[in-house]
Parts: sequence; C-alpha cells; structure tokens
Amino acid sequence: MKIKLFAILLFAGLLSSGVYAQVPGSIDLNPPLSSFLYYTYTATNGLVYSEYVSPYPATITYGSQTNVQAYLTCLDVNNPTSVGATYTGTWQTNTAAYTTALKEASWLTDKLYGLTPQNVTNLNAIGPISLAIWYVMLPSSTQPTPAININAEALTLVNQASNAVANGYVADIIYFSPSNSASQRFMLNPPSTLAVPEPSQVAASLLLVSGIAGYVFFNRKKKLIA
Repeated sequence: MKIKLFAILLFAGLLSSGVYAQVPGSIDLNPPLSSFLYYTYTATNGLVYSEYVSPYPATITYGSQTNVQAYLTCLDVNNPTSVGATYTGTWQTNTAAYTTALKEASWLTDKLYGLTPQNVTNLNAIGPISLAIWYVMLPSSTQPTPAININAEALTLVNQASNAVANGYVADIIYFSPSNSASQRFMLNPPSTLAVPEPSQVAASLLLVSGIAGYVFFNRKKKLIA
C-alpha cells in the first residue's frame, strides 16, 4: 500500500510541477512558398517593408498525433525556418505559466481564428497581427536584431493586447518550441484538429488523482485504527 500511495502522490506531483505541459512534436511548413501571404506596408518610420505573414500552412506532429494539417503563427521574425524542412521540439501547453509577451501573442493569434491563406480577404487586416506579435515577442527571441518596424495598425494591436492581458485575458493558444533555439517558435492557430487537453481538463485530472491519493491514505489509516 505504501508503494501504491507513493506512486500516486508522485504522479500528482509531476502533474502539478508542469511535466504535462511539454509534448514532443515537430513542424514542417508546407511548400510551395507561393501559398504564403506576402504583406507590404509602410512603417511608422515612413519606410516600406515586406514580410511573409501568418497564417502559415504546415504539417505537424503532437505526441502520437502525426501528419496533422494545421496553420501556424510565427513568433520570431529574425529566427530562420525553411519551407519544407522538418523541425523537432516540444509543444508548450501550460498556458497559465506564459510570460506576459506570450499571453499577448496568444490574444493576437486568437484574432486569426479560422483563417487560412486561402480565405483571407483583407491582407491589410491580417498583416498587422503578425507585425504586432513579432514586436511583443522580439525581446525573448534568440536573434532580437534587427528590430521589427511596425505600422500604425500593428501598434494599435500591441496596445490592445497589452490592455487585454492586464485586464485578465487567459491565454489559450499552445506554441511550438524547437529543439534548435535559433529556429522560430510558432503558435498553433485556432481552431485545430489536435486533441489537446484544455487547462480545465488537466486541472480535473489532477483533482481526480489527488482525490484517489487522499482516499487511499485515509482508507489505510482507517484500517490501521480498526
């Protein structure tokens, strides 16, 4: 009984420590490059720039789920990632532990809900979202230079995301962290066909495990007293 109780408590401890928050996986941006959105804009400094912006078509794996077709949002503007190459790493699902920048990026990625390169009708509305995400995430990138130049629309989104997080926004988008930190991180655009446990489900599982552990402990104590 001691061994069983220890195993259950250890499992509960692992859950509470966030081990469940990392799921092995991979991403592969789908060719051809012509299927990606190319956004040209005038930045606040008056100069004209062009960038490939989200959503990006990709094939991903998430644990045992393989060859899943999905769309991604890039978090790091200067970190290189090649179309057609496979990148391994982990999916970060513990959204409660996100930094402020990741929470803001999640809020911004929420605005891409249901969008694909094929159904985007207004690139001028979509483009600033990527610019805003790169702007808030740049300080945590492994390659933070050169700085990202954003336009007025993106600056407005940055302020809106900051206000949303300050007012209690709860992050709900998981992201991919590559094994090679020099590569880009990506958030998984909603909705997705992945079977990803919701934070509430994880909490419920932890509560169940804790309840079992408590039952075993008190039942054993009751028998000893008897």
